[in-house]
Amino acid sequence: MTVAEVLKEPEPYLPESIRMLFPQLTEPELEKVFALNTLLHSAQPFEDFYVFEDIVLALNGISPDFGTMQGCTPEQIFYAFYLASKLSSEPFYYDWEIKQWVRFSLNNEGVYFYPPELRYQDKSPIVTYEDVEKKSIEGPFPLGETVLDIQASKYLAIQTYINTMITRDSWSSKEF
Repeated sequence: MTVAEVLKEPEPYLPESIRMLFPQLTEPELEKVFALNTLLHSAQPFEDFYVFEDIVLALNGISPDFGTMQGCTPEQIFYAFYLASKLSSEPFYYDWEIKQWVRFSLNNEGVYFYPPELRYQDKSPIVTYEDVEKKSIEGPFPLGETVLDIQASKYLAIQTYINTMITRDSWSSKEF
């Protein structure tokens, strides 16, 4: 049985069962599986930003401290959205509280575009995800110092992190 098969079961597996099925996984890898299992079988990560933050950390291989806010980098947040988008063909609904936490966390790090999975209704961002993505692909290079250019360079750093995390996983994120 593979990790993907366990996660795709209609009923969630208990953490103890996952530990017994996959004794070869390290503790951070197990926490990642627990986080994916929670995303698939619970609404809590999409309604409570404290839980969402812990899920983001676990998906990035960081053991969350459930009693404290630890904060997440933009790279970690986008990687969590990348993995969540791979879990289901249906988009997840993210509560307003999660959207605000993501917006604050990203803005605090100077990132002014947001994961497209959040589908913000307002058109108030300084730059849109689509504009930043287009700029990072089309250039011209080297990128300059306009707001769009700076955001495109941050986008490229985020994409590099995501690609590094995908290749680093000992069990492939592409299984989903």
